[in-house]
Amino acid sequence: PEGFDYYDIDSILSEETMVPCELRHGCTGVGTVLDPGSDQRDLQPGSKVDLPLWMVQVMAKRQLLQVHLPIYFKDHMRRKLRAGAGCESLRVRCAYFYTVAHKVHDAMVGCGTSDESFPDFIASTFAGRYADLLTKAPTLDTMTDVSEIQAKLSNEELRLFNLAIGSSA
Repeated sequence: PEGFDYYDIDSILSEETMVPCELRHGCTGVGTVLDPGSDQRDLQPGSKVDLPLWMVQVMAKRQLLQVHLPIYFKDHMRRKLRAGAGCESLRVRCAYFYTVAHKVHDAMVGCGTSDESFPDFIASTFAGRYADLLTKAPTLDTMTDVSEIQAKLSNEELRLFNLAIGSSA
């Protein structure tokens, strides 16, 4: 898929994120593969399945499915993230939060189901978390403080945080 770095482990791992989708057309003979809980070999149009992001991107470009936002990008999570940068651990929800957000949005645009407020939400989430969590790196005194903040960061944020700690040393 476009934007995929074959040798980058983070890119590979982010592409394995499961994304909820609805099939626009049926699928013959792959029902038990795409939906392990199903006993049907064929999936009907309108079937809801969770697919890996790498597959979603390809199928969305071909208008084969409708992409829905994963739970960690929906309104409940948006409210939590707006409440404060330290309120929610992105590592637990989606370790590659921003990478997945970008790719899910591209897939949603590709199949015509994009949420226009989504890019602004992701940008404001990053800006808020950067200002609140990542700028604390040079001022932390103990490894306990560092570990507490690191546990809340997505992999993208963690990379920036560790660079900030390294530059302050």
